[in-house]
Amino acid sequence: MSCCGEARRQAGILVTRHDAVANPGTVIFEYIGRTALRAVGRASGIEYHFEQPGTRLTVDGRDRDSLDLLPMLKQVG
Repeated sequence: MSCCGEARRQAGILVTRHDAVANPGTVIFEYIGRTALRAVGRASGIEYHFEQPGTRLTVDGRDRDSLDLLPMLKQVG
C-alpha cells in the first residue's frame, strides 16, 4: 500500500526539503571594481569571470553568501 506522497513522487510533483536546499535558484551580481575579477563560488566550485566594470553574471544561488563577501561585487535585482 502506498501513501499519497508516493503517488505525488511518481507524478513528478513532490519536492523534498533536500531538493529545495540543493537548488536554491540563481542571483545576479554586478562587478563594480576597476579591472577584471575571477571568483570561485565556495559551494558550487564554479568560477565566475567578471571581465570589466559593469559586468553582470548569473550566479548559482548556493554561492550567494561567498560572493557577498567581496566588496567589489553587488547583488542586483
